[in-house]
Amino acid sequence: MKKRIKELETTLQNCKIRIESRDHIMGKVVVQIREVANHIQTLAVQADILSVKYELETDRGQELALLLKKIRILTKTKDMDQRLERLEQFQKEMANERAA
Repeated sequence: MKKRIKELETTLQNCKIRIESRDHIMGKVVVQIREVANHIQTLAVQADILSVKYELETDRGQELALLLKKIRILTKTKDMDQRLERLEQFQKEMANERAA
């Protein structure tokens, strides 16, 4: 019986270590995703600036094109933020399960 308890304790400890390792990896993933999202947003803004530069020269046309592109960027950014929030929530849930 004592041998079985020792085996179970060892298995439990190994599981805790794996969970901590995965939690650490998830933290790194969230940071990298944020960096990628920021870089993509910067590239999108640069692309919009270039496309506006080469569009029709009328003020109204440029203004409208810029506003439409800003809306598109904000929509994409909101989607990325929601995905990051879900990842962070998942990470918190994993940490809570580990603590329990």
